[in-house]
Amino acid sequence: MTGIVFLFGLLLGILGTWLWHTAKERSIKLAWVDYLLIAIFVLMAGGGIWFVNTFTEESVSSAARSSGLIFGLLALLVLGVTWQLIRRRNHKSGI
Repeated sequence: MTGIVFLFGLLLGILGTWLWHTAKERSIKLAWVDYLLIAIFVLMAGGGIWFVNTFTEESVSSAARSSGLIFGLLALLVLGVTWQLIRRRNHKSGI
């Protein structure tokens, strides 16, 4: 469990650094609500990984699939909404 959480954090750190540099390089403006939605996405994705791993260790595969599907779809929904908000806001300003 600790290894999976470590790898998730490592991947999240690399992805976050890449996104930060890309946003600064392309002058993409982020509002506070964007940061909030990104944090919600991270919590949902992390919670999904946590629940799937916990249920898999307890040999409850149906609960692992269900929780992974629910948390995964919700996380993707939040990520899609965030992406569209950022694109629309920066498209209006001509970036």
